Amino acid sequence: NFRDANWENLSEAVHAIQDERTVSASLEQLYRNVEDVCMQNHADWLYNRLEEECDIHASKTLELITSWLSLEAMPFLEHVKGTWERYCSQLILIRQVFMYLDRTYLLTKSEHRSTFDMGLSYFRGHLLDKQYKPVEEKTVLGILSIIDAEREGESIDRHLLKNLVRMFTLLGLYDSSFMGLFFDRVEAFYSRESKHVIMVRVDAFMPLFAGRLFDF
Repeated sequence: NFRDANWENLSEAVHAIQDERTVSASLEQLYRNVEDVCMQNHADWLYNRLEEECDIHASKTLELITSWLSLEAMPFLEHVKGTWERYCSQLILIRQVFMYLDRTYLLTKSEHRSTFDMGLSYFRGHLLDKQYKPVEEKTVLGILSIIDAEREGESIDRHLLKNLVRMFTLLGLYDSSFMGLFFDRVEAFYSRESKHVIMVRVDAFMPLFAGRLFDF
């Protein structure tokens, strides 16, 4: 009963943070709830409960992003950026609540991740799931389209680009999901540019070359 009563307070706070509602209990009280559970040798149980909540929330977050797949590229990317920033902010608040768990129990458990890294891990896992693969694909293609637009001289939202690339970096997906396609675009772009420059120079020298042939 002691353990469950403390978890009831903690889970209510976690849900409030995830739903962007006001947390009724103070941070100090929640910290003490975590400390009390850990001191009673229930740290492993508490970590597992928190894992379940993070897993569910990561899935719900990606379900929300999936509902925007029909949008045009830029509005979709704006929604992804905003949702990702809120998700990270929520993880930071949850980490503050479970700081005692991070600083004691998790320091001795190399097989477990910190509360913040746990949230990132579940988001990454669901993003790679077949169900949410279109989210990853559309986001990557959207980032590449922004880069292409800048190369063509268009004004772009650099803050949006920076945050989306950083998202893939934090999730450990930069190399596997983004870098290969990015290098392909770079190679194609410079191939087109080099051919264009060659053609322009040939066109510029042809009249001069033709005139010298005529003189000869």
